[in-house]
Amino acid sequence: MKLYELSATFQEVEALGSLDDVPAEVIRDTLDGIQVDFKEKAVQVGFFCENLRATAREILARAAAMEERAKRMLARSDSLQSYLQFNMQATGIFKIECPYFTLALKKNPPAVIVDHEGSIPEKYWVQPEAPPAPPKRIDRKAIAADIKAGIEVPGAHTESGERIEIKVS
Repeated sequence: MKLYELSATFQEVEALGSLDDVPAEVIRDTLDGIQVDFKEKAVQVGFFCENLRATAREILARAAAMEERAKRMLARSDSLQSYLQFNMQATGIFKIECPYFTLALKKNPPAVIVDHEGSIPEKYWVQPEAPPAPPKRIDRKAIAADIKAGIEVPGAHTESGERIEIKVS
């Protein structure tokens, strides 16, 4: 086999290896079919392996960078939504409609605010069952249900906040 033929053959194998849907057996069979000195073939396969590893490392690095970028964009979106909510509340505008979406201030359901944990009666504490058992925690749903039913719970009250909802038309 001439040198230029050998180079073209190994380039074809490398192209096969970069395709995600080509089974490893096909690549092995292709390599087995190349008639060349074993040492030369081993060196070329070594180059091929290192090239695949370098490509994989680069893909992982880019994926991590894209994940960080996505987190920054989500944080920026949250910040802008808070800005929009604050200004809608300040101007007394509760709904804005446009052809693309509707902006609306919505009331959140009442959230339990624990003012003083020591004042919460024992009946509102739950012990998780998973071993090893974590410490007891306050059952905020039970407190919310009782407050809604008109029962006063020492050490807790409910508050309703607002959120902004962007509903795509």
